[in-house]
Amino acid sequence: MQLSSQSLRHQQPIPEEFAFCQPGPDSPCVLSANRNPDLSWRDAPPGTRSFALICVDPDVPSVATDVNQSDREIADALPRVDFVHWLMANIPSDVTHIEVGACSDGITARGKAAPSGPKGSVQGRNDYTAWFAGGPEMDGLYLGYDGPCPPFNDAKVHRYFFRLFALDVAQLDLPRGFGMAELLRAMQGHVIAETALYGIYTVNLRLRRSATSYKDVCVEFLHIRILALAQALTEFRPVSSSGHLVLASLFLGWDYQGLAFDLRSTFRHLAWRC
Repeated sequence: MQLSSQSLRHQQPIPEEFAFCQPGPDSPCVLSANRNPDLSWRDAPPGTRSFALICVDPDVPSVATDVNQSDREIADALPRVDFVHWLMANIPSDVTHIEVGACSDGITARGKAAPSGPKGSVQGRNDYTAWFAGGPEMDGLYLGYDGPCPPFNDAKVHRYFFRLFALDVAQLDLPRGFGMAELLRAMQGHVIAETALYGIYTVNLRLRRSATSYKDVCVEFLHIRILALAQALTEFRPVSSSGHLVLASLFLGWDYQGLAFDLRSTFRHLAWRC
């Protein structure tokens, strides 16, 4: 199964159109267009009866004390936690595409009460619900997609993973406003395939001005996964090139059939970093 998008390129910066915030002309951060990117998928396995979708940022600071403070920067080394941006379940098995802006086209204060989506699908609670809790103007239940808005003073470029699951059931029994933990529990034992892609985003002007820094986060992440892959190849010793690619897909998080890069050239490119 393969996931693709015309809106964003795998491992590349996400356009501001699909973000919740962006750098402003006179301030470090202003609201953005907050449109959902398009997503397309194919090659779902036989037996697929529905799909589920998760978009999550695993790079959110675990401590919020220094968030968006102009006199300091959040250290890259600070432990990070997940921030959910989009949950969708019960996507019919005959759906293979979500259009740009079909599920989110702008920011809705206090959250979208009934976000649009494929017929029959349900959308869960994203983590802006907790972030804005208690705020006089933004407090509410945020359902569906709301895009990236990392702290403008974060030294880490954030990654946004779009994960698509093929399930062997037509519907999951989920409450209104379900969260990621509830979705994962409901999917347990029903996932027959998964595919993913991710983009990166930062509002930190220092990082945005440095093309090398903005790109290096991808290289560094790939470097870590390549080292894990090398260890696995040493331990498991697959006997065929296809075996190597299958193992690579497991460690790199990409679909085997869609693995569109040469591992040898990747090793050559990263050799200077090892």
